[in-house]
Amino acid sequence: MMHGSRLRARLVRLTCALAAPLVATTCTSSDDCAAGNPLMPVCFDPSPAEPRLLFLRSPDATWLRADIYLMNADGTNLKAVTTHGRAWSPTWSPDATHIAFAKFADNSDVLAEIYIVDADGSNPRNISNRANVLEYSPAWSPDGQRIVFQSNRHDLTPNACCETSLYVMNADGSNVQRLTTNTDDAYPRWSPDGKTITFASSRNGGAWQVFVMNPDGTNVRQLTTLKSNGKSVWSPDGTRLALEVWRPASGGGMDNGIYVMNADGSGQMRVSQTTATDMHPTWSSDGRDIFFCSNRAANGKMHLYTAPMSGGETRRVSGDLTEDCYPDFKPPRRP
Repeated sequence: MMHGSRLRARLVRLTCALAAPLVATTCTSSDDCAAGNPLMPVCFDPSPAEPRLLFLRSPDATWLRADIYLMNADGTNLKAVTTHGRAWSPTWSPDATHIAFAKFADNSDVLAEIYIVDADGSNPRNISNRANVLEYSPAWSPDGQRIVFQSNRHDLTPNACCETSLYVMNADGSNVQRLTTNTDDAYPRWSPDGKTITFASSRNGGAWQVFVMNPDGTNVRQLTTLKSNGKSVWSPDGTRLALEVWRPASGGGMDNGIYVMNADGSGQMRVSQTTATDMHPTWSSDGRDIFFCSNRAANGKMHLYTAPMSGGETRRVSGDLTEDCYPDFKPPRRP
């Protein structure tokens, strides 16, 4: 799922109305958050000094080189986090002080390890330390103590290149445990309450679907059944999921887009619709907007867009000259 066929091919290789729109309660003072005011369970800063939108940027459509950047939600205040050109699947830590990401080996798009870097780009460190494997899509537990990710470390034979299962490890890379035994599991994301992990899988054959499970890998449940569903991400309050939905162009492609559904899979609603490719959704900290990337622009490049949950026009927030994807919004502060 990279730009056009290249973007989708690489990740394949590596891999009804809703209720009232979600609105997280605004924390209007640091005292409210610090005191754990029960009326303000999810807090966010309406005017932060530092950029909140994390994303991946490539200079061209090959996506052979990509780095992590930060910017404001309106596209201003751009800052580079990495410069090595081999980053993938970046995600904020719960306290927004660190970024976990996959770093591909030089001259390979099928070998990657999990790294952590400070939010300002300093102090990068390899926490998975497994050469000759494919490990990516890290996601933090809400307490910041553990990281779930996908990996093929269970089978390193050449034909098992991209057949990944889900694993979990401590944030320092210790105590690695395998959560799933199926080899078609990808894109894990921890729920805000820490009780559930969502992921995509084709374990039942046919199209990819969204599943959830307990953090120890038990109690796996399938949430979606129609179309083909990829990465899903939790809303800040944990009541909903945003997900990418698509079907092959031979089927008309009219179901491509970003959807939102309740945490149990009910109440699916399309947030964006296009014959192009909309993918990698993420929620704004206050839950009012969905950010995603799409190649819907006339130039055919992947850019970042935002769609308001309350309805209204989808807006582009990144420029013309680069390919931008894989957004992740700074998490809300929690008491």
